[in-house]
Amino acid sequence: AADFVRASSATALGYFPGEQAVFALANLVNDKDASVRIAAAQALGRTKSSDAADILARMLQDDEPKVRMQVVGAIAELGKFGRPAKGKLAEQLKEEKNVDVQDALKSALKKL
Repeated sequence: AADFVRASSATALGYFPGEQAVFALANLVNDKDASVRIAAAQALGRTKSSDAADILARMLQDDEPKVRMQVVGAIAELGKFGRPAKGKLAEQLKEEKNVDVQDALKSALKKL
């Protein structure tokens, strides 16, 4: 139940503008539960913040492919604010073993 509450909180924070939401979400990106990390990544993608791009770029190293996939999508969703992470996306593409994440990386790089 606590994981659900943290994931729901992360989702809600993504609808608040400003750096306070980004700061609060930054505390959830290393959560033990993958669903919380996914919710935090998705929420960061909605913030349209270049600070969010930096946080998301660090999340590309997550052990879970499903988390990395959502991180890539969130960076792409940032649009112009995601451009600072473009180099990290290219680096991750060279190292990424999961085919689905590779495809997402290629797509995100085209969007940015």
